[in-house]
Amino acid sequence: MNNFLLVISHYNSRPKNLLKKLIESTENLKIDRLIVINDDLVEKNNLTKESANLFFLTRPNIGMNIGGWNDAFFTLPNYEYYVFIQDECLILDYNFIHFYKDLLNEKSIGMIGESMNPKWNQSWEALLNGPLNVIDNEHLDNGLPVPRVTFYLSMLKKWGINPSYNASHLRSLIWGFKNNVLQQINGFPVGSNKGECIAAEIGVSEKIKAIGQQIQQVKKDPFSFIYHTEWNKNGYSKL
Repeated sequence: MNNFLLVISHYNSRPKNLLKKLIESTENLKIDRLIVINDDLVEKNNLTKESANLFFLTRPNIGMNIGGWNDAFFTLPNYEYYVFIQDECLILDYNFIHFYKDLLNEKSIGMIGESMNPKWNQSWEALLNGPLNVIDNEHLDNGLPVPRVTFYLSMLKKWGINPSYNASHLRSLIWGFKNNVLQQINGFPVGSNKGECIAAEIGVSEKIKAIGQQIQQVKKDPFSFIYHTEWNKNGYSKL
């Protein structure tokens, strides 16, 4: 089994400057990298090898970043450690590889990331009766808008994911896993629209809890090793 794969997702309609900078910044890390290109115009997955440690996977744009990461795992399933990031990310500390490995080797930890969602660190009951359970046009049931928390719970049920008591989850900006955990949860649920993709983000953390493992932010402060440029460094909101 190979040791470490860094997966970077990119939407093909976006500018390429951030992606190019991120690829260049990881060239000397001595790890394999897979760039997932989510493309509205392609109909099937295509894997190419650009250099000894750089691969490109072009795929239909289904499931956004999580869908791309899921295809990445099942396309290259023989690495011991996987770190999934977006092309808007900046690596702040290149020791993240060793730190992530150490955390993932702890028996109780199944999933790590750089940013927990603090607003959702509540019971599902509290969320159902709280201000986050709003109705908007991104959460539809049979074409009709439904409250978002209700929608997420319905999607978890559809995917066969048992929600825990608490809805805390790691944002799908930067995630890390060991191979055996990804195998155990059989990859990620894949949404078909934005609302379903948010449900998938929550669903991955719930799948980890369901197998008796913990989800953990890598350090007390968010974005300590890898930063996402669309977010405030305190992790509470976007810029």
